[in-house]
Amino acid sequence: MRIRWRISSGLTKCGKSRDVSALSSGLAPRVACEVPVNVTPDTSLFDALGGDAAVLKLAQAWHARVLADEVVAHAFRRPVHPQHTERLAAYWAEAWGGPPRYS
Repeated sequence: MRIRWRISSGLTKCGKSRDVSALSSGLAPRVACEVPVNVTPDTSLFDALGGDAAVLKLAQAWHARVLADEVVAHAFRRPVHPQHTERLAAYWAEAWGGPPRYS
């Protein structure tokens, strides 16, 4: 899967996108959010994505797609931790330069 970004100078609301060209799995719709960001060489991926709320939305979308995918869903057939998605978001956020809430 390719990750595509678009930085917008103005704030738009988050919503669903019908453009699925970047999704290798072909699942639609994808969640798209644009937030105003002044990207510099010091900007973390966490900040460029929009912080905690955006990373949580990404984790929720990823988890939903995993459960819908017949090839990889088997990994989640057993019960998972009740806060699995929130913990995944915390892990990603920390790895991408956000606050150390996971480790």
